[in-house]
Amino acid sequence: MAFHRFKIGQQVFVTAFGVHTGPYEITRLMPLVARVPYYRAKKLPDGPESAFSELSLRPMPEPANRNGTQAAKSKSRGR
Repeated sequence: MAFHRFKIGQQVFVTAFGVHTGPYEITRLMPLVARVPYYRAKKLPDGPESAFSELSLRPMPEPANRNGTQAAKSKSRGR
């Protein structure tokens, strides 16, 4: 079963023909269409809201830390 990969409030890029536009902020999770999740997202900072399939969205890169490198995600292991 498909599920929504992005969360409300998450910032994403929209891709069209290989070109990134954005940033956009996810405002609503919409129903699946042919097993593909859809979203409502608003163009930042004050743009219009539009509907997008998950196939056209890409996550924003994680912010760089003070050293100019991306912060590493910590993985906790339950033992």
